[in-house]
Amino acid sequence: MVDVSGSLAQPCNILLSLARGGEDLRLLEILRKRFPKAKVMLLMAEEKYWQVRDKGGDRNDAMTYSIHVRKLFGKEHRELVQRLKAGAFDLGITTEEGDVVLSDILLYRSGARLRVGQRRPGCFPFLNCLVDSLEDFFQKGLAK
Repeated sequence: MVDVSGSLAQPCNILLSLARGGEDLRLLEILRKRFPKAKVMLLMAEEKYWQVRDKGGDRNDAMTYSIHVRKLFGKEHRELVQRLKAGAFDLGITTEEGDVVLSDILLYRSGARLRVGQRRPGCFPFLNCLVDSLEDFFQKGLAK
């Protein structure tokens, strides 16, 4: 695991993977309040974008994909990873739950130094900071 205190001091570029689309917008609001100077890039499946387009920011603040876990080596995947790496994210967050999922892998391949997600089986080493509640973690401070 990594030291989160330094990484969370004032991130410049945050990658937020919204696995549930509009259901995750509360976390986006919390991040914007906690890190007002940071640029937040949303990452989500193409079919989820309609849920956040009016509330989460304009299209320039979102990256969408239509790939699946079984197609991690195609052209679209390579192009998405290149765009993610170009974002130079110092903080990546996934709202996904369950076993290792596509958003874990994409955060890992983005190069984000700190990758935060809810504690669950199989997500390490893709995520290097595991918390019980994302909202509590970012509202109240650092994880225990």
